[in-house]
Amino acid sequence: MTIGTEMHQAQYETLLGRIAAMTAHPNFRPAAACYFREFHRTQVKNHALLKLASDEGRYALAVKIVAMLISSSETRKLTIGMLQSFAEEHRLCSRNRVTMIINVAELFGYLHRIKDARDRRSRTIVATEKFQRMFDDGFRYFSLPLALIDPQKSRLIPLADRALCADFVAEAIDLYLGEMRFGELLPELRAFIHRDGALEIMARLMIEARYFTPEQRTIVDLPYARLAGEMALSRSHVQKFFATLAERELVRLGRPGGREIEILPKGDLVAHQIAASFLCVFQIAAGTMLRRRGLLDAADDAAPAALRESA
Repeated sequence: MTIGTEMHQAQYETLLGRIAAMTAHPNFRPAAACYFREFHRTQVKNHALLKLASDEGRYALAVKIVAMLISSSETRKLTIGMLQSFAEEHRLCSRNRVTMIINVAELFGYLHRIKDARDRRSRTIVATEKFQRMFDDGFRYFSLPLALIDPQKSRLIPLADRALCADFVAEAIDLYLGEMRFGELLPELRAFIHRDGALEIMARLMIEARYFTPEQRTIVDLPYARLAGEMALSRSHVQKFFATLAERELVRLGRPGGREIEILPKGDLVAHQIAASFLCVFQIAAGTMLRRRGLLDAADDAAPAALRESA
């Protein structure tokens, strides 16, 4: 076994332990329902974001951009070159894709670029007021599930302290890309997690099925044409995505066009893995960031040992 394989196996086993600890949390189900609901709400409310972050790599890059623009610990001026290097290092997307993401974000008024007075060839990326408002609203995606699984940490990260919130987001994305990239670690997710709209479609399926709530059901109608319109994807793409889920035995497709989609046991497992993995990232990142800031003593951390800090 190579060193890389050993590291991958160790991360996989650590992730499984963390997922088990999270799913055993008494508030796991309401927190999981909250996670899917807020993720979907954020995407629908900021529809332009689907053009920026419609697959796992671009989603991770978009979150990193948010953190770097607002985080108090990030003192460097943000440039496209820095983001291109980050994307290459973590195998997120091509350099051209990075440029496209920034161009679209600027077109929709989230960012603008200013020329460096000392180097006219360099342009610094700056957040607009629209971007700041989007961050304030989108932070609920992190804060509301965290409040359900770890109210102690949630209270220590108030939205009024925007820089502290961004430090938390930065810690979360670094943790995800460093040792919690569950889309690559979990075999059940590898087949589809990198496809455009994968997380958005899974979230929509969970919401339609009222997953993790007392009204949970396993058979739902989710017409492909309607979903494609909501997700800014083609109907063919959505249909092929569900065909892949069916091939992997995550769902059983009933009537044509997205009628009577049945969530199978493997699909139930994937729903738990996605929700638990993200909740683990939120809880561990919050604790790590708060301890680094001196706002939380390790002895006062009530989280289970597996969910206190990164490996």
